[in-house]
Amino acid sequence: MANQKNPMYVQIADELRKRAAAAHKTGGRMPTENELMAQYHVSRHTVRQALDQLVHENLLVRTPGKGTFVAEPPPTASQVVAVILTYISDYIFPAIIRGIERRLQEESFSMLLFSTQNQFDMERRAFESALSHHCRGIIIEPAKSTLPSANMDMFEKMYGQNLPVVMLHAASPGLPPFRKVLVDDQEGTYLVTQHLVTQGHARVGGIFKVDDKQGLLRFKGFVHALQQAGLRFNPDWVHLYTTESKAVVTEQYTRAVFGNRDAQPTAVVCYNDEIAVNLLKQAAAQGLAVPEELSIVGFDDSLLALASQPELTTVRHPQEEMGRIAADELLAMIHGRTVPADQRTLRLTPQLVVRTSAQPPSGANAEYSYGGLHSGPME
Repeated sequence: MANQKNPMYVQIADELRKRAAAAHKTGGRMPTENELMAQYHVSRHTVRQALDQLVHENLLVRTPGKGTFVAEPPPTASQVVAVILTYISDYIFPAIIRGIERRLQEESFSMLLFSTQNQFDMERRAFESALSHHCRGIIIEPAKSTLPSANMDMFEKMYGQNLPVVMLHAASPGLPPFRKVLVDDQEGTYLVTQHLVTQGHARVGGIFKVDDKQGLLRFKGFVHALQQAGLRFNPDWVHLYTTESKAVVTEQYTRAVFGNRDAQPTAVVCYNDEIAVNLLKQAAAQGLAVPEELSIVGFDDSLLALASQPELTTVRHPQEEMGRIAADELLAMIHGRTVPADQRTLRLTPQLVVRTSAQPPSGANAEYSYGGLHSGPME
């Protein structure tokens, strides 16, 4: 397959997309799940992820008991908007999509849904498809939002055409002044770090994502909370990662930070609940009891936060509400509402959710000064 760095289901979806386009007629039957499993040597779950992607894009339609077929052409352009997210099938994204879809349906709009896997090339293909369908507007979560966009020309084209656009979660550097719907990421991580400090933790580590702006803002909130408490952070206890290193970051962190039992954090602030749950597993493998020996906190209040043992202390992301607000803003622009430049950012307030994955440090851990330093805030 052409792009081996993308997940297998994305590669399969790309090939099936071409196959559906080549069918040239509505109702053409696609291969069965069993046929695709045999052809690509993958699991049923992977095949279904690929088919789900194309169903979301309105390219395929499933008929129970009969199979999967090439879909009818999408509704008229006046009824369609594009929703382009980094991910769509798991974590907090189904709830965000649900909020968008319900609001669009109230005004008889449909959506074309795209996943970019946080990759610029997939984002470009999504833009091209959205524009070729003459969508009335776009809700976009930009790929790798801390970096200048490799698709700046597409953003500028949309802005020059006065196409309604709402940015979700972040905006890449140098983009035109589009409407933005954000979570106050810095405040959220400040709250959960402050909670740990209030519990008595003086040795606090962190794991943060740095190729998305949300991650940098969450890191900033973490540092600010330590500064306010008069604590310096130990750089050996903070790991930064990118999309490409997500799968290994918690294993690397555990090996590097908890290999030395004499000097290690009593609490770790994680970029999101997914990283926090992975760290819980690594801590258990290392023989660390959570929260008795190590407190772990996350961000987003996803379903993972309640499914983990212990349940995660975290920060609530207004998932479905955010989707609904983004759709509402896009529809307002489609209907001709103009937004003053100083009102183009809506920032939603996060909430601290206290559960059982964090508790005050015990015994000698509570008496150990943070990295041996108490000389004031970091400059």
